[in-house]
Amino acid sequence: MARAASRNDSRFSPSPSCSSSTSLGILFFQLVSRRYERGAMLVTSNRSVGEWGTVFGDPVVATAILDRLLHHSHVITIRGDSYRIREKRRSGLIQKPATTLGLESN
Repeated sequence: MARAASRNDSRFSPSPSCSSSTSLGILFFQLVSRRYERGAMLVTSNRSVGEWGTVFGDPVVATAILDRLLHHSHVITIRGDSYRIREKRRSGLIQKPATTLGLESN
């Protein structure tokens, strides 16, 4: 069984020199570690898991988070516009993105 990071574990404590995204990544890691194999978690994101290293500012922390989140998990991927974007398009507040037809000239 994995050992949860303790509050006094300096490896997982944000240092004053950490960027805010890195600090938030470490704090999120601590939350996930404390919940790991103890209870359910539901996480939603508009970013792919491949982008989490950039989002959290540290690929190592992102990998540790994903390792714990994806173990015993069910991943549901939803594609397409959100309801808010869809409603804005219907009301004319935003335009649909231009599509290319992919026609070749002869």
